[in-house]
Amino acid sequence: IISQITTGEISLLSLQNDIKLANNRFRSSVLEQLNNNAEQLEQLRRERLENRGQLELLRNKIKANSVLSPTNGIILSIERSFEKGSYVENSQPVMTIKKSNESKVIDARILAKYRPFIFMGTTAKITVNSPGYKKTLSGEITRISADSFSDDEKNGAERYYKVEIKPDDKIIVPPELEGVQVNVYALSKKVTLLNYITALVGDNIVFNVW
Repeated sequence: IISQITTGEISLLSLQNDIKLANNRFRSSVLEQLNNNAEQLEQLRRERLENRGQLELLRNKIKANSVLSPTNGIILSIERSFEKGSYVENSQPVMTIKKSNESKVIDARILAKYRPFIFMGTTAKITVNSPGYKKTLSGEITRISADSFSDDEKNGAERYYKVEIKPDDKIIVPPELEGVQVNVYALSKKVTLLNYITALVGDNIVFNVW
C-alpha cells in the first residue's frame, strides 16, 4: 500500500509539473504573440502616418497644379497638350470653354493710356460690325484685367487691358451674334478734357520754353 501511495504521489507531482510547464509555455506563447501584435500595431500606425502625409502632399500638389476655370461650361477645344511638369505662362490660352448659362459677355481691349478713365461698372455702348444688325447695345464693365498685355498686332508698340462687358439684362443678344466683332465705347464720368488731352500726349514729347 505504501508503495502504491508513493507511486501515486510521484505521478501526481509529475502531472502537476507537466501542467505547470504547459501553463508556462502557454503564457510565454501568449506574451510573445502579444508583443508581436503590439509591434505590428505600432508598425501599422507608423505606416498610416506616413501614408497620410504622402496623401496630403499629393493633394497639395494637385491643388498647386490645378487650373480653375472661371466659368462652368463645355470644352470646345484644347489649345495644346500639357505633359507632366509643363509650365503654363501667364495669360497663355489653355482651352476654349462655352459657358453653360444663357448670359452673354463681350471681351474687349482698352488701350493702356485710357486705363485711368475706366472702372468697374462703367457704362459701355456696343455696336455690332454686321450689316444685318443695326442696333446699339448697352452694358457695363464687369471685369478689368490686373495687368496690361503687349499688342502683338502692333509689334508690341502698344499695350492694352482686357475688359469684360456684360450686356444689360433686358437686352436679348441673338445666338448668331456670338463670335462677331464689335466696337466698344466706354462712357466714363471721371474723364475731363485735360485728362483726355494729356492721355493722348506721348511720354517722349519734351516741352521747351522759348
